[in-house]
Amino acid sequence: MIFLPKYDRSFKHFMMTVILFCAACFFLPFLISSFDIMLLWIMVGLYVVVVGIFLWTMLTIRYTFRSAYLQVTGGPFHIKIPYKQMTHITRTADMRSGLHLMTSKDGLAIYYQSARQNEFKISPAKQQAFLEELLKRAPQIQLYIT
Repeated sequence: MIFLPKYDRSFKHFMMTVILFCAACFFLPFLISSFDIMLLWIMVGLYVVVVGIFLWTMLTIRYTFRSAYLQVTGGPFHIKIPYKQMTHITRTADMRSGLHLMTSKDGLAIYYQSARQNEFKISPAKQQAFLEELLKRAPQIQLYIT
């Protein structure tokens, strides 16, 4: 079963800010000094690659329930969280810290046992259906949701 993320207004503003900031960094120097046309084309190519990877990552986020683990994908990133390692879930609005592929301030933090990281933040569009499916596959999870 696949769940898509919820995109809220603040995340859309963040995406536009990143794209405009990248454009300013790549092209502002060309407006204030002389330049070589070949250098401009190189910078255009780099801008397309950087913004393309950013958009690919943010616009292809999926939360997929597999037989033994929850797979979170976004662009080139693939994270597998085994159901048996999950301990509890809380609500979170923190989009800035920790390991996450969150696109909304209305998100969930999944805590699990791991050597590297013990929290992963997500923001499924259909949270209730997502939680119901997750509890079917990992009944040991404690919900700390108000």
